Amino acid sequence: MKWIQLNGPALHYAVEMNNEDAVRFLLEHGVNLSLCDLYGSNVCDIAKTLKHDNLLEILEKFTNTE
Repeated sequence: MKWIQLNGPALHYAVEMNNEDAVRFLLEHGVNLSLCDLYGSNVCDIAKTLKHDNLLEILEKFTNTE
């Protein structure tokens, strides 16, 4: 079993878990993209760090359409 520390908003958790469905769901329902976690990282920072390029592409497209 993998334990993680939940230290931020739901979108951050979905990105950390590389859960594309959850990320899309949250984005479609108006999640706040400007929130940072306890370490000052936003969701794009997390996706880059974890090399979740699939999510980074989704996040960048969504950011550009707002």
